[in-house]
Amino acid sequence: MKNEKKNIGVLKSLKKDFVYGMLVLIPIIVTFWFVSFCIDLISIPAVKLFGANLSKSYGVILSIIIVFFIGLMTRYYVGSFIINIIDEIIFKIPFVNKIYRSIKHIIGSFSNGNKNFMRAVLVEYPRKGLWSIGFVTRENVNGLVDVDGVDMGQDKISIFLPSTPNPTSGFFVFVDKASVKPLQLSVEDSIKILMSAGVVDPFEKQEARK
Repeated sequence: MKNEKKNIGVLKSLKKDFVYGMLVLIPIIVTFWFVSFCIDLISIPAVKLFGANLSKSYGVILSIIIVFFIGLMTRYYVGSFIINIIDEIIFKIPFVNKIYRSIKHIIGSFSNGNKNFMRAVLVEYPRKGLWSIGFVTRENVNGLVDVDGVDMGQDKISIFLPSTPNPTSGFFVFVDKASVKPLQLSVEDSIKILMSAGVVDPFEKQEARK
């Protein structure tokens, strides 16, 4: 009996050690995976031009130079003219043009400094009494008309509800404007809370300084 209890105690201790080890390793692994993914993504332009045998370090440097050069050219007439031609070609391709327009619209909203875009709010979701952090993607909903001609977008606001711990995926919902609770949190701080499942407190350091 004593030996059995000891074995059970040892197994419990090993189980706890394994869980603690996983809790330590998962953030490290996910962080390195994300950084590696970003490096691979950034190095794509150089790899496409110079071949897959190009090392990642050189690929990243060359890709940054290529992106910088494209940005520099786009600011002037010649670059803008070429981009407009590419836009016209892509806009004529069925299905692809819708994806391209949507992506350009999202990126344009960020680059234009639209303060109403992607501001943090609280939404009562997935049921009454439970609140989720969401981001406003559109203040006024237009064109949401049902078959009877009723404007379903009236007094509605479009919200993106990101998932945890990956805020790039989630749900898109239309919510009554009156039911949305604006937050003083920035988008960056809200994402920190989402990625940490509420463990990270963005105001913790500020309170500690006080």
